[in-house]
Amino acid sequence: MSTDLWPDDIGDSKLKSPLAILREQGEHLQTKTGGLVRAEVETRTISDEMFHNHFELVVPALEGYRYELLQVRHGVSFYPLDVLPRAGHNLSNYMELEDEARFAKALRSLFGSIEVRRLIHSLVAQARAQRPATAPPPE
Repeated sequence: MSTDLWPDDIGDSKLKSPLAILREQGEHLQTKTGGLVRAEVETRTISDEMFHNHFELVVPALEGYRYELLQVRHGVSFYPLDVLPRAGHNLSNYMELEDEARFAKALRSLFGSIEVRRLIHSLVAQARAQRPATAPPPE
């Protein structure tokens, strides 16, 4: 006879992973740009205790052009986590964040920065320029 020693609520989790947060933000970006710019998150396991998420902007109309905007590194328990914005942004190159609220605040700041806004605007404009010109209406 086998005895279950695990708590009944062991599978119940209200936690939201950094990966889920990044993917949600990628969906919002895709919606706001009409699909011209989207984001993909690739996760690599560095060790049995460390995960490394790469947040990349992708522009399908530009032959799948990719731009890594930031990296997020975290342990199994998520926090604290490290955010490494791509060099050149108007934020320090490294942030250690203690919880989900600070992570969200840092992402909001990064996404709203002048540099990132300019980058997204440029990518949208370039993607639009790749669309075929529409024919003039018949007379």
